[in-house]
This record gives sequence, structure tokens and C-alpha cells, in this order.
Amino acid sequence: MSRDMLSGDPVYDVLKKSKDLIPFAEAVDWTISDTFTKGIEEFGEFSEACMIRLGKLKTKDPVTDDDIVAEAADITICILDALARVLPNKSASELFVLFGYMLEKKSDKWVSKFKQE
Repeated sequence: MSRDMLSGDPVYDVLKKSKDLIPFAEAVDWTISDTFTKGIEEFGEFSEACMIRLGKLKTKDPVTDDDIVAEAADITICILDALARVLPNKSASELFVLFGYMLEKKSDKWVSKFKQE
């Protein structure tokens, strides 16, 4: 699969941007630990948005569908950025293919688990 065929896929584009940004992140001392910490922060924001939507946090302003999906996107970006940084010897296209394969494999396992219960 050529890189041109991958261009425009959001997951591939995030991986490519993450790879491209590594030198800049290192220059400002942004470590992989910082990426993990940011991911945890984003997961908290996603969780809060979901709780608001489900009526569990009534003191907060309402959230839109876009707000919830945007928080999920923030989590995904942090995960893909960490993946790109922890596996620096793999290209964005290699990570894209491996990540897609693992998503499918893990999704099948998840579905199988629920069908058994």
C-alpha cells in the first residue's frame, strides 16, 4: 500500500503528523510521559462530557454530540502520538497498517466475548 493511497485517512494523517512533530516536541522537552498525562486529561474530559449527556452531572452546561466526539478524537490523537513516539523505528504507514490490523483483531475478540456471555 503506497503512502499516497493512505494520505487523507485520518488515522494515517495523525500518525504522520506525530512522526513529523517528534523533533519539535523534543526541542520543547515534551516527553512521552507528557503525552500520556495529556491523554489521561483528555479521557477525563471525555468522561465528563458523557456523564453530562447521560444526566449524571446536572450542574454542568449541556454538551453537543460534536463536543463528545471531539473529546474522543483528542484521546485518539494522544494515543496515536504516543504510539508514534514509542515505536520511532516504524514509519507512519507501518504503524497505520499494524494499528488497523490490531483494531480489527481486538474488535473481533471484543464481539466474541459479548456473544459468549
